[in-house]
Amino acid sequence: MIPYLTENTVFGCSLAPSAIIRCREGNNRKVTYNGVNLLTTGAKAQVKVGICPILTAQAQGAPQPCRCSLGTWRGFKRNVTFRQSMPFLTEKSFNVCTVCGGLIRVKASMNFKVGDGNDLDVSAVNWLHSASRGELPAEDKAIFSRSPEAVAGKEHPAKMEAENPSKARMPLTVNKESPVAIRQRCEEERDEPVLVPLLCNMDQGEKCRTCLYPKASTEVHNDSSVLRKNYENKPEREKDEYDIYYESVLGNKNESYWTNAAHHLISGNQVFKKYPEIVRLANFYNEMKNSGNTTYKGYDINGAANCIMLISKDREYRQKADDAVKKNISAYDAMSMTGIQWHLGGHSYTFAKDEIPIFHQRIKLFTKKEAKELRNYAELVENEMSKIQLSLCQRKVCRNTPRQNAAFVLRMNNLSTKIKKYLAAFREKPHHSYPYYVSLEAFRYTFGLPRTGKIAVVKGGSNDENVVLEKYRVKRFEETIINKDANLAFNPICHPSEINPQEFGLSDEVSRKACIFFCENIEHFIEIGSVDVNKLPFQVDSKHILKLPDCSGKSTEKILQSHDTEILVFLRNSTSSYAAPVRKIKERLSEAGL
Repeated sequence: MIPYLTENTVFGCSLAPSAIIRCREGNNRKVTYNGVNLLTTGAKAQVKVGICPILTAQAQGAPQPCRCSLGTWRGFKRNVTFRQSMPFLTEKSFNVCTVCGGLIRVKASMNFKVGDGNDLDVSAVNWLHSASRGELPAEDKAIFSRSPEAVAGKEHPAKMEAENPSKARMPLTVNKESPVAIRQRCEEERDEPVLVPLLCNMDQGEKCRTCLYPKASTEVHNDSSVLRKNYENKPEREKDEYDIYYESVLGNKNESYWTNAAHHLISGNQVFKKYPEIVRLANFYNEMKNSGNTTYKGYDINGAANCIMLISKDREYRQKADDAVKKNISAYDAMSMTGIQWHLGGHSYTFAKDEIPIFHQRIKLFTKKEAKELRNYAELVENEMSKIQLSLCQRKVCRNTPRQNAAFVLRMNNLSTKIKKYLAAFREKPHHSYPYYVSLEAFRYTFGLPRTGKIAVVKGGSNDENVVLEKYRVKRFEETIINKDANLAFNPICHPSEINPQEFGLSDEVSRKACIFFCENIEHFIEIGSVDVNKLPFQVDSKHILKLPDCSGKSTEKILQSHDTEILVFLRNSTSSYAAPVRKIKERLSEAGL
């Protein structure tokens, strides 16, 4: 038996999964369950909590609250009414929001089943007449299977009315129709097509009744292998500058260190699937095309127009699965050498709280734009898809025409082209791709890595007690990441009347003090060869120490250049708050007792 709904029912919207909608009954004030009114087709949306993605997209990303307004209710039982005119809603009832076009359905309900023994307010319910008993559908026959007293656990309402005539009762009635009429109506209800949120006006009469659009599937067949195959079969004349660049970068390498990945610009599973109304329209056009109607072009989420080739894990990546630093180095090396975004890691990534302030600061510095809210790749594409859906909802026309199919394909391909331009700009300067980064590592590579900093290199001295210190200012290349032999510039720090590099004995107070002044406020130390940073007269945090192997015959700068990406990751993972040189020197002198 189908449960009937009360005002405690919570409804949801297909376009806003987080939205909560509750309705207030506009006609029934007498038929209640546990003191709560039952809902009829006169119910209107009253409580609306949550953000509407469609309205948010229209407001250029500024969060907009749900402003749900209901149209005509469907999916109710016409034979059970209030005052013989207002059918009661059931768990199968649904509506369509007239603002965003979302399907409004029951999310959670405080419901009851008439005749199932629930505690009905019999003072307000006049039990169903038995005259029509024999011809109702099977699921409603149970309503009359027991006496009202047995059902409600109370005295018969007629007896209660005699004892207390002041209690008014509004009837829950069955329309008094002939058994044949009732049977016919029930059959019509079962044959009536289910209402779905459509992006058309449904006013074409006979054409709408035979249209296959409402019955089209909302399944998404996202397949990267098909996407890759379609890209590889793309004619040369359709390839753009990025396609040619990608082929030249990977084609000129004697050995391929990184695999490639065919990326859906509009992600099928993470984004496209969230818009069933658009998916239904795309699948309808595909059905028309596949039926042999050559005037329809369809739309393929796996089409070459929705593809961009990116780079992914290297050959030895699996061996680094448990080493986050080595995995970072692989990703940064790949992006540095190719100028192509790193695809591995998922598109719905999240940002660490401690990284967000750094990202905001650097986004403003490099792009001259304020980042009010950091969004991942999937969220950005969802925002664009919401704009498309809003446009289709606001201008509802008959979509069953080749012209509308062509317009739909053009709109979707234009979005793919727009996103591809952002991703392709990574080869010029990484921040030119902002805000579109397909992975968190691509985002971190652009805005999370340090742009400048100071390091001290520690080597063994002329004897076991001595150390040699060299200090460098590390600067990341800003102009471009392409056609560079190194990712970092290591510039020796030279002050007037100061020698760099310099050897310190550390056996006497004067040498220890000179060592502290030489190191200034440097926090990051790199050991080369068999030397121990702990020999220094001050304490160095272990996370601020990087060990590199000694390379005989190579200068310090050459050794650093050969490990530049490793140093870059080291600096990113061991950030520290800034301290002025004078202050840091004073702290270290005090620590050393000097």
